[in-house]
Amino acid sequence: MTEKLQKIADEISKWDDEHEPLAQEILDAYKFIYRLLDPEGFGFAVSAEVRDAARVVVGLEPVEQNLYKTKDE
Repeated sequence: MTEKLQKIADEISKWDDEHEPLAQEILDAYKFIYRLLDPEGFGFAVSAEVRDAARVVVGLEPVEQNLYKTKDE
């Protein structure tokens, strides 16, 4: 688990039990986003643009723009 995902997990673990289903959905969404970046997950199945969008969601810099942006952009 990455540091950011662990921080999110730690924060939502403080929520009341009535919010547990929502907390689990949030964690599942973040885990899915990280799978988009993982070569052993969906990393090779999605485009560089999708991986960069996933990076932005989890607070990382996009690093593959040269694979999908034209020189004019």
